[in-house]
Amino acid sequence: MSTTEITETAAEATATPGGWFTTADHKSIGTFCLVIAFVFLLAGGGIAAALRTQTARPDLDLIAPKPYLQLLTLHGTFSFFLFLLRRHLRRAVR
Repeated sequence: MSTTEITETAAEATATPGGWFTTADHKSIGTFCLVIAFVFLLAGGGIAAALRTQTARPDLDLIAPKPYLQLLTLHGTFSFFLFLLRRHLRRAVR
């Protein structure tokens, strides 16, 4: 298979109605995983910054108690799924 055919195949895979969700092209899947990981990193980092700001001083009322616990759970969920994604990508490389 020539590089022209591979490039055309990749272009056709990303031009399908499902895009990244239905492609079998390894480059598109890798790009999708990197984009998702970066989005989760930014969201988790923002949540972590808000949680740390809340606990900087005992009397700081930046976030109410119930939303604080919800953000803490969301941050833990993000971290868990990023850990799973990292393990999956590490196995795929081997």
